[in-house]
Amino acid sequence: MGDGVAQTARIAYSAFVVSGQIFGVAADGSDVTAEYNLLQGFEIAPYLNVTPGVGNVSGNPEFVDANGRDFSPRATSPLVNAAETSVTNTDLVGTSRDNLPDIGAFEYVP
Repeated sequence: MGDGVAQTARIAYSAFVVSGQIFGVAADGSDVTAEYNLLQGFEIAPYLNVTPGVGNVSGNPEFVDANGRDFSPRATSPLVNAAETSVTNTDLVGTSRDNLPDIGAFEYVP
C-alpha cells in the first residue's frame, strides 16, 4: 500500500463455488471478496486471498441433474431467491430473473 501501487478490489458475485475438504478458493493477485455465492464445505476455511462477504449461503446446491449437466436448482435449493437483485435480467439460457434471482448461472424453473 505504501509503495504507490493502486490496489484493485475484485468481487466474485453470484457465481457460486462448491468446495470440499481438498479444494478451496484462491485468488491470484489482489484480494477478492465473495458475495452472494454458495460456499459448500467452507467450514474448514480454504480461502487464499478470498474474503467471504455478505449474502453467501452453504449446503448442497441441489441441482436438477448435475450428472446430466442440468445445473438449474431444484425448488428446495439454497440457491433459489438468494442472489442480490442487481444481477442480470436473464440466466445463461434466457430464463428471466425476477426481483429475487437465484445464485448461479441458471434460475429455478417450476
